[in-house]
Amino acid sequence: MGLRAESSTASALARRLARLLLQRRGYTVVEAESGPAALAVWREHSGRIDLVLTDMVMPDGLSGFELARALLGEDQEVRVIVTSGYSVDLAGKELVRTDRVSFLAKPYSLHQLLDAVRASLDSR
Repeated sequence: MGLRAESSTASALARRLARLLLQRRGYTVVEAESGPAALAVWREHSGRIDLVLTDMVMPDGLSGFELARALLGEDQEVRVIVTSGYSVDLAGKELVRTDRVSFLAKPYSLHQLLDAVRASLDSR
């Protein structure tokens, strides 16, 4: 089975660009527009998502860090990349400290995104 990524970044344009880039690199991508929607998509695709790409701040009351905690509670093998325009020092206060969760500062280049995805998946 191919690698899968879930993008729940808050911006529709950012989600679309990330999806297109990852699909062109051979990844299968499913999307969600909010934290609660991401949990629903996660559960719908149970066991088939290897990586979650999420924004730190999302609509509908569930942050990227809360999403990461919830997903790690359900699957110890999942990898999560949390993105934010805040510095890792500010954002890191809530960051789940584990090798399964990484931080990608915005703005990031397409190459930085691909490198972060590959590094996260390679750590499995």
